[in-house]
Amino acid sequence: MFDGEFISADCNLLKPDEIYKKFCNYFSINPESCLFVDDTPINVYNSKQIGIDGIIINRNVNDLKRQFKTKGINLQ
Repeated sequence: MFDGEFISADCNLLKPDEIYKKFCNYFSINPESCLFVDDTPINVYNSKQIGIDGIIINRNVNDLKRQFKTKGINLQ
């Protein structure tokens, strides 16, 4: 269901350092076309500062599915 993955530890970068911009450059995409999912609110907040929408997960699968659905993403 995903086109790829990008793990900050593999880049030796911590969030929110340049990781979000590096991600967009790596995949050649605009921040506005991304959705960032994380369990730390400050990381989601920082992604939004450069135009990447975000979801804070709380380890509840049904809540995550609901949040995806509100973003227009239907999981099967």
